[in-house]
Amino acid sequence: MLELHGNAWPDLAGCLLTFANPQKRIAHVHLDSLHPLQRGSIGDLTASRKVRVFDVPMGEAFEMMDRNEKPREHMANSLYLEWFSDANGRVVLESADYELTISPPEWRMTAEENAERAKQARAGMENFTGKLTKAIEQQKRGQKDAKEEWDEHDYEKFLKECDARTDKHMELLEKYGDSDEAEEKIAKEMGWDEPEEDDDDERMPVDEINAICEAAVDEPLPEPEPHREGIDWIRTEDGDIRHPLQYRCCESAVEFRRQVREVVHESSDNDLDDFLFEFQRTAAKLAGALNSFARGVAFPEARSRSPI
Repeated sequence: MLELHGNAWPDLAGCLLTFANPQKRIAHVHLDSLHPLQRGSIGDLTASRKVRVFDVPMGEAFEMMDRNEKPREHMANSLYLEWFSDANGRVVLESADYELTISPPEWRMTAEENAERAKQARAGMENFTGKLTKAIEQQKRGQKDAKEEWDEHDYEKFLKECDARTDKHMELLEKYGDSDEAEEKIAKEMGWDEPEEDDDDERMPVDEINAICEAAVDEPLPEPEPHREGIDWIRTEDGDIRHPLQYRCCESAVEFRRQVREVVHESSDNDLDDFLFEFQRTAAKLAGALNSFARGVAFPEARSRSPI
């Protein structure tokens, strides 16, 4: 049951929209978490959102990308229904596969009403991202300075902050996409565009920054310590230097996902989907935590305290 206030985009405002899923119905992993009464405000409601659609089945497209192949795709209109509920926060229903029927409009919005609609939609998103920001700040509260001695509790709190920051970034990326304009908007929301405090209020010239970056790219990465091979590092078939634990976790996650797809091409098991996601996220976190050891550039304090 939806009890929402607000207006849709002009292509749907004043219209009766009906839609049906012609594809095989598969339960979404988050459906069970939705409250039966969705009360709140409307975000963006439209049937004209442009998206890229694969020309091959989704499972086949993922397999091609696993082989570093690019599936064929085309642009299509997508039904995009977004709202912000008191129970579940931001909820989005989106697909380019639905069969739509849209009636002629019973009424049309004026330019002023459409501007107010857009303002309300932005306010809903800003309120939602504000809650995500509060979650980040809550985890940052009470954290020790990086120069102090950290224990397991401190590292756990820091990881929770990273998770909260990742959740916010993923929501923004899903909302705005990956265009240049979107990147600028996401950077602003994440606080990445804020200048660091500088007592002298001096800024390095852009050309000097570019020169430093180009030099860093051209500079070869340090070779790992030979006597630590098999302990802190291994060399993959592609020639990359990786930590053995991280590499095994990553390869296992990919292989397990492949085996699952062979058995159940489209999973409807919430626990299985959650496990796959957490397995792959563990590999990503291990990369950030351990691959610096592989190159021998980890902080000595971190090496001495590492439980690995």
